Amino acid sequence: MAKRVKIKLNKNDAKALLEAIITGIREKKGKMIRQIDLTSLGNASTDYFIICHGDSQRQTVAIADSIEYEVRKAIGEKPWHVEGTQNAHWVLMDYVNVVVHVFYKEAREFYDIESLWSDAEVTEIPEEEIKTPVVKAKKTVKPAIKKALKPSVKKTVAKKSPDKAKMKTVKTKKK
Repeated sequence: MAKRVKIKLNKNDAKALLEAIITGIREKKGKMIRQIDLTSLGNASTDYFIICHGDSQRQTVAIADSIEYEVRKAIGEKPWHVEGTQNAHWVLMDYVNVVVHVFYKEAREFYDIESLWSDAEVTEIPEEEIKTPVVKAKKTVKPAIKKALKPSVKKTVAKKSPDKAKMKTVKTKKK
């Protein structure tokens, strides 16, 4: 297995990584997003923890997948290591400088990982909803419907009867 080497990210790279992770969490409606800044602690194995939870096991896996997708899309990185997707109670995603913990709600309450790092700076990230633009449907009427809605215009057409002596008048619809 490759040795884990902590790379010093500049502030812009770290910020881009954190924003992509938070976007991935919000995309799947992750709850209680918290960022723990461990840079001020000397003995921490990473710079940041991002912690959130989902209301179901399926949602925790969806959040983890969304994080991986958003980070890869934004900065082209993939996690160094991912654990816990099988049982989905606690999914851990290691981006070396940032470690993401996606919990199932009950597991988060049980482990209470935030209290373990109480001497670090904790930032509560608001759960903003992704706003999708509302597109108004155009009022289009298909030609067949238009034809059916048009008032029928009747015109009189003279047709010859088989005996040719008498002319018959027939009313027909306009085409």
